[in-house]
Amino acid sequence: MLGLPRSAVPSGDAAKQILMDQTTLTAAKHTLHPVDIQFRAGPTVDVFLVFPRLLNLSIDDKEIELSIKHPPIAFKEKFRLKEMLFGGKLEL
Repeated sequence: MLGLPRSAVPSGDAAKQILMDQTTLTAAKHTLHPVDIQFRAGPTVDVFLVFPRLLNLSIDDKEIELSIKHPPIAFKEKFRLKEMLFGGKLEL
């Protein structure tokens, strides 16, 4: 996520862990939490969510959903896997 206001981004290890616990990536019937969250600060803050590569996703899975429920951040977005092809392969 790029360009978040500094006030929306948690600070400290405890707040980072809470954000990790409240963030999910769901595909089919599997749900993953990030293994790390990295921040790049500037005038705004860029947040990089790092998920494990545990799911064997295929184009047949159709979509994945990212959800974050950590006030003031409330985000839910579905991504179509067919739009994530590069060179004919699914690239995540």
